[in-house]
This record gives sequence, C-alpha cells and structure tokens, in this order.
Amino acid sequence: MEAEQRNAALFLVSIQTGQKRRLTTPPNDAAGDTTPAFSPNGHTLIFSRDYFDHSDLCLLGLNEDYEPQGIPKKVETGNVNDIGAAWTADGREIVFSSGEALWRMEATGPGKPVRLA
Repeated sequence: MEAEQRNAALFLVSIQTGQKRRLTTPPNDAAGDTTPAFSPNGHTLIFSRDYFDHSDLCLLGLNEDYEPQGIPKKVETGNVNDIGAAWTADGREIVFSSGEALWRMEATGPGKPVRLA
C-alpha cells in the first residue's frame, strides 16, 4: 500500500528486478482489492473489490506486458459478498465463494451463477 492511498491496491512485482507496478486503484469508498487470480492465458485478472458492506468480483484485462487495459469491470453475480475467485482450466468459467456456498459461472458473458454441491 502506498502512503498516499488508504485502501489496498493490487501490484505486480517482478521477481527478477523487484520493480513494483500498480494494477488497480480502488475507489475511495472501497476498503481495497484482494484475492487476485490470473486467467490461464495470463491476460485477465479477477479479484475481489471489498467495500465496508459487500464485496464484488471484478475483471481487469492485461496486455502482453501485464499492463492494465482499461478499468476493472464488475462481474454481475447477483450475490452480495463474492470473494476468492479461481479460474477453470480452460479460462471460460470462474468458481468463487459467496456467503456459505461455492458458485460457478461464465467469466465474461452474461449468465447466472450455479451453486455447487
């Protein structure tokens, strides 16, 4: 976390050089961005944007140099507290926790999450 920002952002750190690059800048009303996961092809990051009364999943496109492309896009799940997303091996779907359940849904397209047993 940098001194001028009070909420937690996500950074990419080079293991060769130690260089740190900011990936996200949460809005002031957010507690911060947490639990990131790269898609299998490395060009999309999913993470939780935590607020004080809920959490949203967000997708962020990345170019070949892992630089952010645009602003994060909220994943419309219909749930209140979405955290800890992971990608399926083919990168088409995500699995995430919400409440006391696990859910699965398409990563980028419209659709409703399916509760996993």
